[in-house]
Amino acid sequence: MSSRLMRHTPGTVVPLQQNHPHQFALDYAVSLYARNAIFTFIPKNGCTSLRYSAALDNQVISDLTQLDWIHENNASFRPTHRDLVTATYTFVVLRCPFQRLVSCFLDKIVAEPSLVRPLQARALARRLVREGRMATRVARLLQRTGANLTAQPDLTFADFVSLLETPGALSLDIHWQPQADFLIYRSYDDVFRLEDMAHAQTTVQAKAGFTVHDTRAITGHGNSGRDWISDGFFGRTDTRTLRKLKNDMKVPAYDLFYDAELYRRVSRLYQSDIQLYAGHFGQSALLQQHLATGTRVRAMAANRRKGILLAGGTGSRLWPITLGTSKQLLPIYDKPMIYYPLSVLMLAGIREIAIITTPDDQPQFQRLMGDGGQWGLRLTWLVQDRPEGLAQAYLLARDFLDGAPSAMVLGDNIFFGHGLPEMMARADALPTGGTVFGYHVSDPERYGVAAFDDQGKVTGIVEKPKVPPSSFAITGLYFLDGRAPDLAASITPSARGELEIVDLLEQYRAEGTLQVERMGRGFAWLDTGTPGSLLDAGNFVRTLEERQGMQVGSPDEIAFQQGWIDRRGLADRADLFARSSYGAHLASVLKD
Repeated sequence: MSSRLMRHTPGTVVPLQQNHPHQFALDYAVSLYARNAIFTFIPKNGCTSLRYSAALDNQVISDLTQLDWIHENNASFRPTHRDLVTATYTFVVLRCPFQRLVSCFLDKIVAEPSLVRPLQARALARRLVREGRMATRVARLLQRTGANLTAQPDLTFADFVSLLETPGALSLDIHWQPQADFLIYRSYDDVFRLEDMAHAQTTVQAKAGFTVHDTRAITGHGNSGRDWISDGFFGRTDTRTLRKLKNDMKVPAYDLFYDAELYRRVSRLYQSDIQLYAGHFGQSALLQQHLATGTRVRAMAANRRKGILLAGGTGSRLWPITLGTSKQLLPIYDKPMIYYPLSVLMLAGIREIAIITTPDDQPQFQRLMGDGGQWGLRLTWLVQDRPEGLAQAYLLARDFLDGAPSAMVLGDNIFFGHGLPEMMARADALPTGGTVFGYHVSDPERYGVAAFDDQGKVTGIVEKPKVPPSSFAITGLYFLDGRAPDLAASITPSARGELEIVDLLEQYRAEGTLQVERMGRGFAWLDTGTPGSLLDAGNFVRTLEERQGMQVGSPDEIAFQQGWIDRRGLADRADLFARSSYGAHLASVLKD
């Protein structure tokens, strides 16, 4: 008979019944008797759906409308120690710690403010101790656990985090107790993400014959059915305002509750959970963002970086090919050219993107891409009547940016290479200034080239130099702070009547805030502005995709990996393209 190792038993010398960590975890494991399967249920991690489903599976309730049963029978189906070590199949559902905490706040503090009283009592007791008040007064206060306190009507998420930082506060309520505390096994047959619950449902059904019913609609748990707010900062919004939003069937996106400070504080509180979750699903799964350091949210509140995709111009170097259509709509092997620069912004975690086109071409782009909702994006369409230099894009996008920092990518540039998201995360981490990306080329005289001093600091950018100061060409990807539109407006047009991007970058360099990220071996940068480079780019993408069985520049796959669309959303896209190799690849992603 096979046996399983328990998480909380190694090294203990007391009986299991006296092993408190083990007993706590055991209390939150549920056995599916008929299936010889056991799952660890963790509050706020789909636990209600799982327990109701177990009740249905064991025929103790007849349908999901018997809502009171689960709250009156929490101990049902609890496994014995023998069940634990001999179970055929075990699984657990984990949740991104940052999302879980916001969910706790919205469901248990905003909706049920009385639950915060023990936290407030503990925090007040801590202050009294610090101020040297009488110990008996503190003891009485702790005994009451806040019974006579009134939950603050203006409590914010930031206040909630402060209360949780009080020693012992994390153990006061199971809903915000760390997920790692609940785990009963050293390892599980399957560990699922709550953010991908559909995958858990199909896998558990296939392996254990157990149907997981989603009960959120009938229990009122979670935020399903509400409109998600995607802008603003809600970390210091009071509970009354948030409660009104919920009553109006609106809820802010979870990441909008964090700024850099709150993210660091929650990271310290839930360090074990972050390690647990990232160990199974990777750092990029945390809060559906790429993290630069593990202690910082990529984009917060008014400082949220926005994207600009410049897809204007006449494409005259490709005439007559581009007389009837935009260059950025031409195919690069199996996808339109614009997919590739769009995917770069998505890999940077950017979801608000302005696409600048000519007036004539814009309807074609809109027919191809819509409003971006199919990828979890928000696309804004801007018109460039006449191409008057790359820096003009910042003037056209001034209202769209509204003071936010930006990442601009040129619509005919293709980037590929392991580590690109991390390079962009470093650029995004800089609070001020700008970052450009240098690529080693054999013919630097054709490009804008970076000059460096002996310490590697950029000293200038020279446009098409006869004697290049280095071999690093500046690519068409620019991370600039919120001052870019104002600085672009101060530029004097060049002899050819254009606002040169080099002149804009020179302003950052002169003040010492321009950085150059050098792309090393293993990176590819392709400028597809000529017939030859267009063909080279198509062959490059074809070679990679056919030899490695992977997609280059797929917005659909990236959106799914970032958690911006779910499996159903990706399946819809795969069905749309079912007759193409691109659609076949999306279908294969769903099977992995």
